[in-house]
Amino acid sequence: MIDVRLLPKQPSINRLLQSASALPNAILFDGDAESHPNARFSILSAWPEERYLCLQDQKGYEIRLNEETTAYNSAKDAIQAFRQHLTQRMCHFQVEASTLELDIPLPFIGGLCGAMSYDFGLLLEGVVNQQPRTLDTPLADIGLYGWAIVVNHSNEDRYLVLNESIVSTRTKTFIDDWLTELSVASLKQVDDTHKAPFSLSKPFHQDIPFESYASAFEAIKAYILAGDCYQTNLTQRFSAPFTGKLSTVYSVMRQAAQSPFGGFYQGHNFQLLSVSPERFIECQGDQVETKPIKGTAPRSADPTEDQLTATLLAASEKNRAENLMIVDLLRNDLSRSCIPGSVQVPDLCKIEHFPNVHHLVSTIRGTLQTNKTPLDVLFDAFPGGSITGAPKRRSMEIIEELEPHNRSFYCGSLFYNSVHGHLDSNILIRSFIAYQGQLHCWGGGGIVQDSELDDEYAESLTKVQRWMNLMEEQSERLQQCEAFV
Repeated sequence: MIDVRLLPKQPSINRLLQSASALPNAILFDGDAESHPNARFSILSAWPEERYLCLQDQKGYEIRLNEETTAYNSAKDAIQAFRQHLTQRMCHFQVEASTLELDIPLPFIGGLCGAMSYDFGLLLEGVVNQQPRTLDTPLADIGLYGWAIVVNHSNEDRYLVLNESIVSTRTKTFIDDWLTELSVASLKQVDDTHKAPFSLSKPFHQDIPFESYASAFEAIKAYILAGDCYQTNLTQRFSAPFTGKLSTVYSVMRQAAQSPFGGFYQGHNFQLLSVSPERFIECQGDQVETKPIKGTAPRSADPTEDQLTATLLAASEKNRAENLMIVDLLRNDLSRSCIPGSVQVPDLCKIEHFPNVHHLVSTIRGTLQTNKTPLDVLFDAFPGGSITGAPKRRSMEIIEELEPHNRSFYCGSLFYNSVHGHLDSNILIRSFIAYQGQLHCWGGGGIVQDSELDDEYAESLTKVQRWMNLMEEQSERLQQCEAFV
């Protein structure tokens, strides 16, 4: 049975997350972007009934299912066991959407939520790690969640959704107590943001010098000339020492970003904050969609110049060619799970506007095969082609050779898979990973034959500079607040 309860429209999502971030494995899928057509729902949960981890160390791989751990020497065997377990749990709790008697359409009624790292994608594609894993985060960190707060941004109605088949009595007690505390704090109009500290000890710095980026850039150009690849996504990492909780700065980030696919996750040994503009895979019923971004231009404060920049991006042969390469790659990826001949491209290289950049976005749709599940689509297409290059596997091998740090959850995916068949996921770009006192983010872009070094380097900075600046400004503001408390 699915129990749905209407909740008050206060507190705000920011306050909800700030409170929920102290709960075990809190997760937020944030679709609150006023001007974006794909932004409709936000989903918040915590206290998963079960936890599933895929881990890697020097000895091999581990699959941790709740308290039970199994070691594997083979990456292929570990992936197969992990995938099989997730599929079995979804099948166990699966319900037909047509049988649900719900007064409102809900995107999530319990199911799997979590994150898959780009490093997990290396295993899926059979690419061997060549660089040390400087971030020893899980390859995949997923939970089985039996409840959620769902916010419908078309009217700001919000609901507490309880899946009685999954959620335990103990968890329901936790939820009731937590909501009561929230209600009391809301009535008293308590603002305790300053009590959840966030501080950067130093500003963000580049982890590799320009000369190293330039060397990797030229190596990719050489691989293109040799016929190894058509396009490879090259990124660079930025880092800063920090203390505190990423949830504290999320409200500022989400307001500035207006991203339709943002989110937050309190993971196994990391925190994850994302203001991603990019959908990866969505499945609703038998309909599958992906919306790759490839092609970027900076925004301008001058409206005339801003419009000209967008027009030039839309007409750019280089950027359109990059986008088309990835569209072809993703058409092939979706065809692994979709009915032959059903994969179509209704929108090619459409301009979408975000606060700091214009993007070229394409839409690819297909019809799911009857013997396939939404999880199959996610696994078969992972990682997203827009952040690898084409062909995918060879580009990933080149990335692994040239980038000195593992990407961890950057370029991976934050996703949910509801038991009534709805799956949605993002590409974890414009994302920050907190691990062992360091905060990391990445910027990059697709390198093709006619790419220019200075332009690509500038683009990698444009994509993340605003968000790093916001982090630094918010850190300074919170430290000032703390001084007066």
